[in-house]
Amino acid sequence: MFKDYNAKDSCYLDRWLQIAFAPGIEELTLKQLGYIEVISCGTLKVIESNAPNISSFYFIGDHRTSLSLGEMLQMKSLHLCFSGAVCYARVTLPSTMPNLETATIYSSSEMADTPMLHSRYLHLKNLSIALSAATFPATYDYFSLVSFLDACPSLKTLVLNISRITADMEHVSIFTDPSDLRQMQDQHHDKIKSVKILGFNSAKSLVELTCHIVENIMSLECLTLETNQSSLMCFVPEHKSKRCSPLPKGVLREAHQALLGIRTYIEPKVPSKVKLHIVETCSRCYAVEL
Repeated sequence: MFKDYNAKDSCYLDRWLQIAFAPGIEELTLKQLGYIEVISCGTLKVIESNAPNISSFYFIGDHRTSLSLGEMLQMKSLHLCFSGAVCYARVTLPSTMPNLETATIYSSSEMADTPMLHSRYLHLKNLSIALSAATFPATYDYFSLVSFLDACPSLKTLVLNISRITADMEHVSIFTDPSDLRQMQDQHHDKIKSVKILGFNSAKSLVELTCHIVENIMSLECLTLETNQSSLMCFVPEHKSKRCSPLPKGVLREAHQALLGIRTYIEPKVPSKVKLHIVETCSRCYAVEL
C-alpha cells in the first residue's frame, strides 16, 4: 500500500507511479493530485483519494475495484469504463462531483436499470454513454436512461452508443410489442441542442427513449440516429476501402428493422425545427444481403 504521497513535480510523479503500479499492488491511497488515470490494473482493489484539486479522473478497470474518491469539487471531466458504470455514475457520483462538466461512461453490462433519483449533476454539459450491446442483458431498459436527462439540467450534448456488430438483438422489438409507448410526464428540457444515438435498433425501450427525447427536449436542434455500421465503410475516405467490411446477416436484418422503426414511430414526431439525420447501413454493399 502506498499512502499520502505528495509531489508537485509531474515528471517525478510519473516515474513514481510506474513503480507504484507494479504487479501485486492491492491498494493505493493518493493525495494532492490534479489528474488521475488508471487503466487495466487487474489486481488493484482500492483507489482512495481525498485530494481536493482533482479536475479529471480516467478509470478503465474492474467493477470490483473500490473507488473512494471523496468530495471532488474541482472535478470537471470523468471517464469510467467497467461493468455497472452507468448505474454507479447515476447513483454514487452526483453528490461527490457537483461541478462535473463532461462525462464519458462505458459499461459492458448492467445488473439493474438506471434508477430515477433526486440527485443531480447541475453543471454537466456533455454526456456520452456507451453500452456494449454484445454482452448487455436483454432485459435492460433503455428508457430508464431518461434518469440522466432529469439529472442534468445544463446538458447540451448527449451521445448514446449501443452499436452491435457480432450478434442478433435480444431486446423486445417494437414490432413484437407495438402496444402503447411509455411516457414520462412533466419532464421538459431546455438546454440540450444535440442528441446522437449510434447503433440504433428496434428495441421498444429504445424507441420509447427516443420518442421522449423528441417530444420533451424543447431546445433540440439536431438528432442523429445511426443504425449499425461496419468497422470499415466504403464512403469514409479515411478508411480507404472500396467495400464495407462484412456484417452478420442478423445485424443487417436488425438494421433494416431499426430503420423501419425510425420511419414509423420517431420521424413523424420530430418537430420541423429539428434536423433529423438518419444514417443507414450502406445500401450499395449490403443490398443483396438484406
